[in-house]
Amino acid sequence: MDQRDLLSALLKEMAKAVRDMSDEDLAALRNGELRIQLTPTEKSASSKKEPLHDFHPNSIVDSLRQADAFGAGLAILERECATKEHLLRLARELDLPAEKRDTVERLRERIVDATIGFRLRSQAIQSSRP
Repeated sequence: MDQRDLLSALLKEMAKAVRDMSDEDLAALRNGELRIQLTPTEKSASSKKEPLHDFHPNSIVDSLRQADAFGAGLAILERECATKEHLLRLARELDLPAEKRDTVERLRERIVDATIGFRLRSQAIQSSRP
C-alpha cells in the first residue's frame, strides 16, 4: 500500500469516528475539551492467518461421514477447522457453494448438512415407511 492509500484509509477511519460521535462529544471536540489522538498499533500474533499446510480436508470429510448426529458434525468442524479459510476450503472440497461473505456458522451448518444431514433425513424417511 503506498503512502496515498495509507493516508486515505486513515482519513476515512477518522471521518467515520467523527460521524459516529455523539452531539456532546462533537461539541467538546469543537471547544477543545476533547481531542482525537492517533496511536500506532501492531497486529497481534493471534490475528495472523494460520497456515493451511496442516489442514487435511479428506480426513475431516471421512470423520463427518462417520458421525451419526448433526451436533457431532458441528463439534468435528469446531475442533478441526480453526479458521474460516479452512471451512471455505472444505466446502470447495465438497463442491458446496460458499463465499467469503458467508459466516463461519453458516459454513459449518452447510458442510454438516451436506455430509450428515442428508443421510439422517433419508434414514428418517426410510424408518417412517410401513
